[in-house]
Formats: sequence, C-alpha cells, structure tokens
Amino acid sequence: MPTTRHDRPLNRLGQEPALLSALVAQVTGRPLPRGLKRAPNALRQGKDLTLELVLTDARGRWVAAELQLGIDVAKPRRWALSVALLTDEHERPGDLVVLTHRRSVQRWARRLAWQGPGGSRSELRPIVVLLDEAMARTLLAQADARLVWLAAWAVSHRKGPRAVEVVERALMRCGELGPQALEYRTSIIEVLQPSLVESVRAALQAAARRSVELGKA
Repeated sequence: MPTTRHDRPLNRLGQEPALLSALVAQVTGRPLPRGLKRAPNALRQGKDLTLELVLTDARGRWVAAELQLGIDVAKPRRWALSVALLTDEHERPGDLVVLTHRRSVQRWARRLAWQGPGGSRSELRPIVVLLDEAMARTLLAQADARLVWLAAWAVSHRKGPRAVEVVERALMRCGELGPQALEYRTSIIEVLQPSLVESVRAALQAAARRSVELGKA
C-alpha cells in the first residue's frame, strides 16, 4: 500500500514539475522541457498505464517518473510497456525518471535488461536520481528554496545528527517561500519518521534556548 513518504514526493513533483526538472538537471546537466503538466493516468490502448507520474506538454513531449523505495523485479516489464505506450501515443520518445534514496536501487535501475529464449534482448535505461544525503545537501544549496522539501525527504528515513541538520536547514530555508512557508514546513514534518521528528524538535528547542540565553547576556 502506498505510504505518505511514497505519495507526497510524487504529488509535489506533479504540482511543481520544475522541481523534477531541477533534479534531472543535477544528474544529466540538462533540464526537462518547459511547460510540462501532470497528465491523468488514463487507460491507453486497453492497457492500464502503471507509471506513477506522467507529465506532458502541448507539443506532445512527455516525461514519466517513478519513486522506487526498493527493488521490484516486476517493474522493468511494466515500465517497458508504459514507455512503449506513451511513445506510441505521443509519436515521440520521452524520458523515464526513477527516484530513489537507496544506492542498491540506483544500481539496479540504471540498466534494466532481459533476454528471450531465442536470444532477443530488450533494454531500458531510465534517468536515475539518487536522493541521498549528498544530493540533499546539493539541493539545500540551490537558489530555488522549494527544493529543500526534497532535501528533507531524502533523509526522512534516517536518524542521527546529520539527518537532523539537513532537516533543520530545510525548515529554515522554507522562510524564503513567503506565503508557502507554513505549508512547506508542515509537509516536511509529515514525511519524517517519528524518531526524526522528535530529534528535530529537540534540536530546535535547544537552539531557541541558546538564542534566549545569548539575548540575556
């Protein structure tokens, strides 16, 4: 069953495709086409399109994205089918982007191939974005403060002072988002595991106490 940690990043990227473009640019050096909008996961040619997020534009360009938290041996077949259907529907190739926070999934998803009994071979090479701590710190340094949400998600399953630091910095940069600041901060907290939430809360409270003490000095 989909979880909050799984669904919310895809929903965020569907609402703000520019964030996915920024992620892809970190890996490939090239942003995605402008003007992409979320497309409904409709039935196409009698087959259920199983990709979690599909973005299209008025010119028929398309990008699909999947958030993969673990290795799933059935996914390559489904991805290949979905990519073929989208390519046929839009009469042009597009891109499949796989997001993960696990290096093992990154290695697996970089090159998916299978061979038939007669020797024919099929292959799929998605753009794979590893949302690990290193990427989180890269995102925190970007000018677009909206990316800090993804930085926090990248460490949301972690614990310890390094994860707390990333989340603290993300919450602080949310202040740059004006009217969206509260919504971003709330959604960050909602995807963190409970133990990390408690650690972040304790760190923020300690920082507030230090600030008060310095003010009295």
